[in-house]
Amino acid sequence: MDGSFLSATFLLFLVFDPFGNTPIVAALLRGVAPGRRWQVVLRECMIAYGVLLAGRWLIEALGERVMTAVERLMGLILSALAVEMLLRGIQAFVRAL
Repeated sequence: MDGSFLSATFLLFLVFDPFGNTPIVAALLRGVAPGRRWQVVLRECMIAYGVLLAGRWLIEALGERVMTAVERLMGLILSALAVEMLLRGIQAFVRAL
């Protein structure tokens, strides 16, 4: 078995949080026939693996310079979100006074 497959499996397990999302999936599959639910879940998992592996291939194909730019952009986005959360927390604190 390839190490990248195990890495992708572990990454999906962490990102998708299967235990936390179980009620959401159950609610979304309420209208699907009980015998077909596992087929739908398996199909969606295979699509997620495909997207993950295609994304990894795309990142490798784009090279290091593009990834550096993407990392910087994501850092800016996360910083902007952190500042927004901080300001909302300060605003709620001031309102409570």
